[in-house]
Amino acid sequence: MVSANSLLKALFIFFNQLFVVVGGVIFSLGLLCHVFTNEAEFEERKMGIFYLYLVGALTIIIALLGAYGAHKEKKSMLIVFFVGMCLACSVMLRFAVPSAIIRPQMEEAVESYFRSLVPLDRTPPSTRHMAELLQAQFKCCGIFNGYKDWQRIPQSCVCQDDEFENCDSVSLTPYETLFSQRVTMVYTQQSCGPMLVNYVVKIFDIWLGICFGLAALALLGVVMSSLLLVQMKPPKFRRPMIFSLSSHPPKYSELINESSKSDGGHGW
Repeated sequence: MVSANSLLKALFIFFNQLFVVVGGVIFSLGLLCHVFTNEAEFEERKMGIFYLYLVGALTIIIALLGAYGAHKEKKSMLIVFFVGMCLACSVMLRFAVPSAIIRPQMEEAVESYFRSLVPLDRTPPSTRHMAELLQAQFKCCGIFNGYKDWQRIPQSCVCQDDEFENCDSVSLTPYETLFSQRVTMVYTQQSCGPMLVNYVVKIFDIWLGICFGLAALALLGVVMSSLLLVQMKPPKFRRPMIFSLSSHPPKYSELINESSKSDGGHGW
């Protein structure tokens, strides 16, 4: 078998080492999600965790097959790698292209979804708990209308003693409240909605970049494995010329007899 180009082989092995790292990162993300997800949320996230495990493990296995196939010049393993990269590129483009098409409407759709959650008191407990965590973390209140998005203003909207410059006094008379005072200081300088929309859109853009980036890497793997397979193709077989050496001299007497017959039986 013809030896593949050494530089191309080295680049291909390095490329697969990067893919092993990518697969390890994906698998580790699945493991972290599994560890830090409580039992109540695990049922909702188990399919996503399973896909992280699956994609990470398949990426590592295919990359190792490709590296070993290039190192040992095993065509069967390179063919498996080629098929795997073709499938991976197709799957990534299957997710990336539709996502890129809906990207211009993404911000409006996210904003519409968050507005549908008002009033926040009537949302599921997990959503309400997440909203309160965001309010406490980013010092904001409500989604787009401030404290008015709550029927009962939560503690996370109430300003601390040293933060009154970003707060306003609000009369709680029209609202049911957990606090004894009728007037309190709440965050009114900013709502959480715009920050949430920007956050979701950025995550979506990162998702798009990852999909297109992995698709490009898979396409590069297809091209490199194809070049390796072409270089490893054996040369066309040429049938060798056979020279036969006989130990017997040619029969000159037969040639003379034939010549005599053609002359009518007359000699010189």
